[in-house]
Amino acid sequence: MIKTHSYHSENEGPHLLVTGAVHGNELCGPEGIKRVMAKLQKIERGSVTFIPVCNPLAHEKNVRFIDTNLNRSFSTQDTSGNENKLKLVLRPYLERADYLMDIHSYTAGPDQFICAGDKSEDEWAFIQASSIAKYISGFQRGRQSEEERQLAKGTTEYAREHGTIAFTLECGQHKDPASIDAAERTIWQIMDFLGIVKDGPFKADTTQKSRAVYDIQHTEYRTREGRFLQPWRQFQYVEAGTEMAEYEDGEIIKAAISGYLIMPNEKVPLNGEWFFISELIEDEKRKAA
Repeated sequence: MIKTHSYHSENEGPHLLVTGAVHGNELCGPEGIKRVMAKLQKIERGSVTFIPVCNPLAHEKNVRFIDTNLNRSFSTQDTSGNENKLKLVLRPYLERADYLMDIHSYTAGPDQFICAGDKSEDEWAFIQASSIAKYISGFQRGRQSEEERQLAKGTTEYAREHGTIAFTLECGQHKDPASIDAAERTIWQIMDFLGIVKDGPFKADTTQKSRAVYDIQHTEYRTREGRFLQPWRQFQYVEAGTEMAEYEDGEIIKAAISGYLIMPNEKVPLNGEWFFISELIEDEKRKAA
């Protein structure tokens, strides 16, 4: 059973949806949301809906998913298995929201970053309300075929198709306590930016700091058993041709292009994303500095 918590104002305004534990073993979303709800006193305008745990069974078992990756399943018509049933419950919430903040953590850590979409003017203003200084774009463009792009559709991609302005917040490494702090802080900043709250403990970041954008250009999938040849790090730079991993049959996987690694995960499930390679795009403010 998915539990939701909604707060409404008598004053008109935007509807914000905040989701956590789309992947069951990512704890920062549920814990950060819990902190916010414990302190939330008044809604100034609009409404906010919290879904702290989107994948209850996986969360209970402390695993990423039960049958299939929920954050890669929203375009499929399959309704069998735990996650495919959950997406049917979650879709209406994603469709109705004006704004979506989906909270995650990851294996490689410790950096905090935001996964952006098309960087429209509205989305750019939305994500820049946070204190997070690193953005990643191009998760869909990094896919090598339209079929891959459809099979990789998650919460934010599905929501954007229905007019929702959305981003994914990656709060850092799964077990890092700082990831919970990042989740709580960013929720307050986004609610402040949207005018949903006025006197929260964290204000929207209006300092116009430089923001680094990493645009994904290549996705490498783990198609069978294998291992990394080094303990690769998030945002580590690699040259094209660098030997990255080895399959059990001896095949060596080399970096297809030069760029910065995004979320390298040696233990990703078969056919999951082993690592991404991105180029670093400096924003206009950074270029002018």
